[in-house]
Amino acid sequence: MVFFNTRDGPGNSRLVFDTPDDQPYQKEGLIAHYENHNREVIEYFRHRPENLLVLNVAEKGSYKEFCDFLGVTSNRTEFPWNNKTADIKPKK
Repeated sequence: MVFFNTRDGPGNSRLVFDTPDDQPYQKEGLIAHYENHNREVIEYFRHRPENLLVLNVAEKGSYKEFCDFLGVTSNRTEFPWNNKTADIKPKK
C-alpha cells in the first residue's frame, strides 16, 4: 500500500484509496482497497503461479518456504523478529 506525503494534504489518499476528503483514513475504504489489490495481484499471476509467493510470515515454516521460493539456503529456521510483544517488559 502506498501512502503519500501529507504535505500535499489528504486529497492524495482520496485519489488512490477512494476515501472522502474529510476521512482520508476511512477503515472500510482502505480495507476494500487492500483486498482488491490482493485479488488483482493473484489474477495477474494466475498463469504463472510459480512467480508469486503468498505467505503469512507468522506461520511456522514460512521462512523455509520463503527461502525455497528464492532458491537460497539459510541457517535460520524462522524469520528474524525484533521487538516481539512477548519480549516487551512493562515499565515500572
